[in-house]
Amino acid sequence: MAAPPRQLPIPRPLILSANLTTNWKVFKRDWNYEIASKLRSGTAEIRVATLLSCSGRDAMDIFDGFQLTEEQNNDMQEILDAFENTA
Repeated sequence: MAAPPRQLPIPRPLILSANLTTNWKVFKRDWNYEIASKLRSGTAEIRVATLLSCSGRDAMDIFDGFQLTEEQNNDMQEILDAFENTA
């Protein structure tokens, strides 16, 4: 896997205050980082860990509350859908 460009900024953490629906849309749009950094071609484990690290501690707390199976915890689309349904 090629290294991401050095100057590619990581997404800002998901802001959970105020308008969560709008803030989720902004974070999800910023998550195009996964494409730009070529992360999408990485393993599911790395993709999910990067998403959660970039989303911030508060979003990780929300993730911990999702009722996902072990398999779903490693499925990027399942996780994005769970956040989408929360927003």
